[in-house]
Amino acid sequence: MHAVALDPTHVLGTADQLLVCVWRGLTTAAAMEEVARTAKRMAFESAPFAMVAIFEANAVLPGTRARREMTDLFRSIGDAVSCSAVVFEGHGYRAAAVRGMMRGLSLAARQPFPHEVFDDVPAAATWMAEHGSPVPAALIVSQVGFLRARVR
Repeated sequence: MHAVALDPTHVLGTADQLLVCVWRGLTTAAAMEEVARTAKRMAFESAPFAMVAIFEANAVLPGTRARREMTDLFRSIGDAVSCSAVVFEGHGYRAAAVRGMMRGLSLAARQPFPHEVFDDVPAAATWMAEHGSPVPAALIVSQVGFLRARVR
């Protein structure tokens, strides 16, 4: 796993056919642009590839504009993406409400590849492996753990 971007609020990494982003704080426009550049590069160099974004419990979700830009990005690289998952960690009402909202936005966006929202990384990795990921579930989980260790 190669860390492409690293700061106190997020870490973005790639490994062969996997793009991973772990969000810990504010989801900035600059960080979202880095994700877009990396995804476009992977679409060109590593297709098909799988993507997983993990929002830790205290992460601030991207605003409307950033979500719209990501939807446009996913449509533009959709043929190169095998599947994607979003994990919003945490327990309680807020976490459940955010996951529900994210599912609704995902349905409305109609991604051109399998996409789902989860509450933990192992469940997301298992689903990804069952929905076309070129990377096995155990490797997805270990790569996420590797990236998290970089920002702890």
